[in-house]
Amino acid sequence: MLGLQQVLDENSGLKRGYCIVRPPGHHAKCQEPAGFCFFNNVAIAARTARQAGKRVCIFDWDIHHGDGTQQEFYEDGEVLFISLHRCDDLSFYPYSEEMTASHIGTGKGKYLNVNLAWQTGLVVDEENRENNQRSELGNSEYKRACDTLLFPMVKEFQPDLILISCGFDGALHDHLGWSNLTAIQYEYMTSQLNKICDKLLVIQEGGYNVELLGQHASGVATSLINGPDEGQERPRIAMEPT
Repeated sequence: MLGLQQVLDENSGLKRGYCIVRPPGHHAKCQEPAGFCFFNNVAIAARTARQAGKRVCIFDWDIHHGDGTQQEFYEDGEVLFISLHRCDDLSFYPYSEEMTASHIGTGKGKYLNVNLAWQTGLVVDEENRENNQRSELGNSEYKRACDTLLFPMVKEFQPDLILISCGFDGALHDHLGWSNLTAIQYEYMTSQLNKICDKLLVIQEGGYNVELLGQHASGVATSLINGPDEGQERPRIAMEPT
């Protein structure tokens, strides 16, 4: 809440921030914890911003569907919810039909719920994770989806605030996501979203290879430190190899 207050406060001098919180939150519903989540941090922030009259975009790139967040704003005409997640014929957590692309919102929120539900051609074994193969899902697929579909939607929505549900379980070497995203793509997505809206708050979600979380987060931190300015050399945060 402190991060949100500072980003929304016109006198704070801060327009973007990174809330490194655990446990994650985007699976939690109003009266139901789920998927390691107890409190839906992003939903609480978005609801608070809505009470202040702000149009909010929630951009969830955690490899799992943000089902708790979707449920909270499914009928809200002032919140654009976008989730990129593995679906794989509902074999990927949270296994619900609600994660599919056909769920687009209802009432005033119709067309403001966007599920980009990846089908990698693999079936996930959640009981014995050693049986799983790494998918080919990575930077190229995310960049193309963002550039051709998702970023134009966010721009058209014209949010006053963007909240990023920032999961790193889609990153290379994460043993719950089995995908191939890298810090470069996380930096790119953060930067492009910040170009659309100068008020941006990143809130940590999943990411379970703790030895590499710093490397993945360095992309987000680099973008937040440098800001969205184009045409300037963008120094990168140096990370020690592991």
